[in-house]
Amino acid sequence: MEDRERVERKFRDSTMALIFLIIAVVLGGAVLSRYNRLTAFEAEGQILEARVVAVSSGRHKNRGYEIECVYEVNGREYRSTVSHVPSDIIGELKVGQVVAIEYLPDDPGTVRHHFGEHISSKEFLWVGVSCSAVPLIVLWLLAFGISGTRRLCNRLKNRWL
Repeated sequence: MEDRERVERKFRDSTMALIFLIIAVVLGGAVLSRYNRLTAFEAEGQILEARVVAVSSGRHKNRGYEIECVYEVNGREYRSTVSHVPSDIIGELKVGQVVAIEYLPDDPGTVRHHFGEHISSKEFLWVGVSCSAVPLIVLWLLAFGISGTRRLCNRLKNRWL
């Protein structure tokens, strides 16, 4: 009976470890993707004026407040949705109003609002890595436990010191 409980516990711990590993990988991928986009805007972003053609009436679940804009780059007209518009500004925006947006020259359809400050890529990277580290720490504790971690630390200490 004891062997069966040990096998069940090992299976449960392995399953939990796999789940936390998947969470860490997905979070890490999302952080890397967002970081790459932020660094692209910091390095290459161009500011231009766009005309507002629609203003969201409510806050979207994942995208915050949005406006839809029309703007021109190199003689071609683009229509894009700008997400995460600050709530204190959304009430002041009207259809037809001209606003400043930022776009990427390599991909003029990719835009973001230019209403004040954005989080820098370095700040975002710190936050993202910290959030991604939590599942990895839980994974480590599931794999080695606190006593196993102590044994490993003592072994490394004895070997290197």
